[in-house]
Amino acid sequence: GKGCSAPSTPGVLRMSAIPEALGRPRSSSSRSLAGTLEATLGMGTLEMDKEEMRILKVCFYSNSFNMGKNFKLVKCPVTTEIREVIKSILMSGRIGPDIKLAECYGLRLKHVKSDEIHWLHPDLTVGEVQEKYECLHLEAEWRYDLQIRYLPEDFVERFKEDRTTLLYFYQQLRSEYMQNYASKVSEGMALQLGCLELRRFYKDMPQNALDKKSNFEFLEKEVGLDLFFPSQMQENLKPKQFRKMIQQTFQQYALLREEECILKFLHTLSTFANIDQESYRCELIQGWNITVDLVIGPKGIRQMTSKEAKPTCLAEFKHIKSIKCSSVEDGRAVLQLGLSGTPQSLAIKTASLAEAENMADLIDGYCRLQGDSETSLIIFPRRGEHPEGCRPPNLCPLPSPSPHSPWPQHHPCPNPACNLHLALDSDIYAEIPDESSRPRSGVQNYGISREDVTLGRILGEGFFGEVYEGIYTTPKGERINVAVKTCKKDCSPENKDKFLSEAVLMKKLDHPHIVKLIGIAEEEPTWIIMELYPYGELGQYLEQNKHCLAVPTLILYALQISKALAYLEAINCVHRDIAVRNILVASPECVKLGDFGLSRYIEDEEYYK
Repeated sequence: GKGCSAPSTPGVLRMSAIPEALGRPRSSSSRSLAGTLEATLGMGTLEMDKEEMRILKVCFYSNSFNMGKNFKLVKCPVTTEIREVIKSILMSGRIGPDIKLAECYGLRLKHVKSDEIHWLHPDLTVGEVQEKYECLHLEAEWRYDLQIRYLPEDFVERFKEDRTTLLYFYQQLRSEYMQNYASKVSEGMALQLGCLELRRFYKDMPQNALDKKSNFEFLEKEVGLDLFFPSQMQENLKPKQFRKMIQQTFQQYALLREEECILKFLHTLSTFANIDQESYRCELIQGWNITVDLVIGPKGIRQMTSKEAKPTCLAEFKHIKSIKCSSVEDGRAVLQLGLSGTPQSLAIKTASLAEAENMADLIDGYCRLQGDSETSLIIFPRRGEHPEGCRPPNLCPLPSPSPHSPWPQHHPCPNPACNLHLALDSDIYAEIPDESSRPRSGVQNYGISREDVTLGRILGEGFFGEVYEGIYTTPKGERINVAVKTCKKDCSPENKDKFLSEAVLMKKLDHPHIVKLIGIAEEEPTWIIMELYPYGELGQYLEQNKHCLAVPTLILYALQISKALAYLEAINCVHRDIAVRNILVASPECVKLGDFGLSRYIEDEEYYK
């Protein structure tokens, strides 16, 4: 996602004396918010008593380290729509003045103990949110977060015209960076991003202010360096060394204005994090199910085949005519998108109904944003198209409705694991290939022409022959850096079969932490072509960088290889040669398991020692 929750305490409160009041009847959808507030405040005591009131504590980001200023209490009838709650926050001035891009904001409901997340569609009412979601857990365990979720295509330029939204988007991304990325990036990157926030927050501070000992001690002891830099940097570095590094890095940005600091931060963050799209691991249903990573952002719905490859566009928002999701077996769900110009819908299977609903809200929000409309495209099975302005609030059908509501409600799964929201950036695969997809003996026809591969220097020597650096030119003309394993001409037929068996097995493997096979040149001498990872073997990399590798990075490597092994175990594949020499470093934050020459599949009835 494009952000995380503001640092505040959770809760939905029930109180009688709260400064803000908000609400409107469902039939008054065309009235302005100002008129609604005026009418609500002027309601008689008798009429107010007839309608149940709620007080929502909505958390948001602010330019203050005072946690008491990072939320707003919104008092409203249960019939109030979520869009009105969002508008009341934006119009209150608590976020900032002159917000022009209100359609970019959304409201997220988060369960603080499990990280279960529900994006609240603007047509839902406060009462429906309570019946549909809050009943699943204790009331005090939920938190409402105001987030920027829907971005214009040229969002940086558009945000420059709306400084409040630009600052809010920055604060949202910086909060996500500090929670999810700061501990994983290099010290140099952490210093840059921390000093940019220092410059932005203390925009009037002189260029050499931190050189003065008293100023730095105030920053360190009274403000806290952990607000700007990851805590492990302070633990890993000596105080004087850390201070000097901050002073030197700060000099690079000491003359930047606030907006320049923000734009520089966004540009730097985008080099290693997706700041303008959300990613979902799901399945495309096309006669058979294909597990893919879908990214949804201003450019539409796209399919990612690998981090290096360009994404494939599946649908643009202007072509989407309807959105529908429904429950299927095993707690999973299907999201169907009706597209103009084709009778066949785009069908996507998700791990849970909540995930399908969140995707539906995201797609619907982009359709509204780019279509400059408040009309939702979400429809409901068995109820047909909804009349404009009278759309039922529930996003997806469920097996059995609540006896107190005409709309279906969530029913928690008996398995606690099913109620947890899967992390969007998880690289453990949800779908495991069935028996028919396992590699079979013999060479399959996925060869590539030797003329398309240009060999370079020798990288090393294996059991069967040399390993070369090379460049592979794809049929589309793309040039890819590759590693080429060769097989000696005088190799015996038995050893040649063993050489090719590695490629046959690898062709069926698809995991972000397993070396990717490009193809096979089958003519003599036989070549196996794989992706090239510039940092080489993990053993050599650890030795060369042993003085600068932090413990969290080493734990990250162990986690990634563990995920690769979990994937192999799930498909009954045994590697049989786990060693640092067989692990390649794709980037300082990513390692991949390779060399499957000794690997084999085991049957269910086999016991492997």
